[in-house]
Amino acid sequence: MNPLRHLNKKQIKKHILFWIIIVLYLNIDSPVPGSWSAKIIGGAIEALNYMFAFYSISLFIFPISYKKARIYLLFLFIPICYCSYSIVTYFNHLKIIPALGGFSWHQKFPPSSLLIENLFSFFIVSSAATASFFYRHSILNYKSQSTKEKSLLVKEQIGRA
Repeated sequence: MNPLRHLNKKQIKKHILFWIIIVLYLNIDSPVPGSWSAKIIGGAIEALNYMFAFYSISLFIFPISYKKARIYLLFLFIPICYCSYSIVTYFNHLKIIPALGGFSWHQKFPPSSLLIENLFSFFIVSSAATASFFYRHSILNYKSQSTKEKSLLVKEQIGRA
């Protein structure tokens, strides 16, 4: 199953609009005091990090592991996705934002506090990605089933004629 094949232009536009709203939210409600470049770039990197986690889980990790019933792939790829998510967040909050003249409250605390917060935010993003995958999967199953039923009806009507 190619998960990208099932996204039409309308869905892609909705996704783009949603992520633009997320970037705007992260820039307006940014906890980053300091320069605007730190707010904008920090918010954009944070949104890209959310996007990476969401789409890698909903479009690649779950379709590969669920369709082929390979649960071990979930236990392999989810931690890899979390580690990459945490690394990007670490560099964003502790390296990039301070270099751009901003201040992240994570600078006051040990990196373990950032990892705990990442675990919580990754759980939220991955839950949304999981729900998105199963919603899309159920819609595709419903469409496939209705197509099969229609073809059976057509064959039955042709057989009667």
